[in-house]
Amino acid sequence: MLQVKVLEDTDEGIIVLRQEDLEKRLAVARQEAETALLGGRWSIADCLRRLNGYRRTDFLNNVLKPKRTELERCGALLHWSKGRGDGYRFRATKMAQWLEDNLDQIDRGGWK
Repeated sequence: MLQVKVLEDTDEGIIVLRQEDLEKRLAVARQEAETALLGGRWSIADCLRRLNGYRRTDFLNNVLKPKRTELERCGALLHWSKGRGDGYRFRATKMAQWLEDNLDQIDRGGWK
């Protein structure tokens, strides 16, 4: 049974959980985070949102174009745009992992 104790003698309410309850809640949260992307497709806007303000042109020229073959090979790239009105599509689970694995290089400006 979950037991919670609220400490009210502070400016902010503090909730105290037993270690086992905290671990259960963390496990559920991790599982939800992992499955949240399943079956999802991302656009460039979704990728840019996760990169917190990375410019679209920089993302296209310094990340996507140089790494197109790698993204296709790992299954992250579902559709390459053929021009105006035709968007890029990425498999959310694969692209999220690829962005995480390459975040340091992307933050340094990508592959110029």
